[in-house]
Amino acid sequence: MPVASRTPILLLFLSVLASDAMPPLGAAPGELQEHTKTLVFRDMLIDQRYPSMRGPSEEVFFSLDPDHQSRHVWLTRYRAEVLDQDGQVVSDEHMCHVSLATIGAPGTAEEQVYRPQLSLSQGQQGIRFPSGYALRLESRPDRLLVMNAMALNNNEASVHQNVHFKAEIGY
Repeated sequence: MPVASRTPILLLFLSVLASDAMPPLGAAPGELQEHTKTLVFRDMLIDQRYPSMRGPSEEVFFSLDPDHQSRHVWLTRYRAEVLDQDGQVVSDEHMCHVSLATIGAPGTAEEQVYRPQLSLSQGQQGIRFPSGYALRLESRPDRLLVMNAMALNNNEASVHQNVHFKAEIGY
């Protein structure tokens, strides 16, 4: 297909995206109100070696827009940290991952439909999209977000330590 014949399709696609409650490209930081959702996963006990995908884990189900005022929520940043008992940030050596997905709400036809969105792991504590860009998440009564945090211990054979995970979502 020649480039000229694809141009109308591309313009139509971009206009559909722009009309779908998308934040304006290049919007100044003060023009849009950013919200933050913070989740804390407490007291994940590390008491032995836990290789990748085998450590203690916890998951939380939630919505960023419980009243569903918009069809979509635009995720602009995602960050996770490992904390000690005093709430101080420590090395991420005990982070296997902190993952975000969408899932059908209980009692709905999509209850078992799990759609991964983003995942942070050891060595990558955060993602921030450039100004004007975001990850679009559906905001529907039959869909929830689920965040899963999992601990990791590849090194210490003799350990008995509680760690907390703190995750922050900007939208």
